[in-house]
Amino acid sequence: MGQGQEGFPERLKQATRKEHARVERLLPVLDPGLSVEEYRRLLERLYGFHAPLEAHLAALSEWQEAGFPLGPRLKCPLLRRDLLGLGLSPIELSALAGCDALPQLDSFPRALGCLYVLEGATLGGQVISRHLARLDPEIAAHHAFFRGYGARTGAMWLAFRALLVRSVPPTTETETVEAARETFQAFERWMS
Repeated sequence: MGQGQEGFPERLKQATRKEHARVERLLPVLDPGLSVEEYRRLLERLYGFHAPLEAHLAALSEWQEAGFPLGPRLKCPLLRRDLLGLGLSPIELSALAGCDALPQLDSFPRALGCLYVLEGATLGGQVISRHLARLDPEIAAHHAFFRGYGARTGAMWLAFRALLVRSVPPTTETETVEAARETFQAFERWMS
């Protein structure tokens, strides 16, 4: 792959461009006619994907070793807040189906590929958040997941990008790319 590790995030983006485009087409969040019920069902599906995936990611000790606390980047608390705000009970929330066809996360390079997909979605969430804020007041009041890090999004992305550059040597680039692709593919299957 060459070009030094500073260029790895861009190579990763190019290598996953097709998967990313397919996933974007699955999400109806930019539909101006999105109803509260459709939005809630979407958040339920997102929760069903994020909850088990984030549990696997959080179980890896390498985040602390890399000086990169994962906790502030987990999106399940935001999804939980949105869903409870939209009327889901805690019992209903705990009964939501969870995705069991997750990408293989048996190494830190693979975990980084997976987190690349989740962190990239946070960037796109900024555009979605502005759109949702203009829809039904109930949707506008409950879109913390898409708001993500809010004004800190750019800084959070740059910190993650720096982690990719310093933590993915050329010997594991392929592993990281494969895991990112698998994450997109697992998400596509789950949401379809």
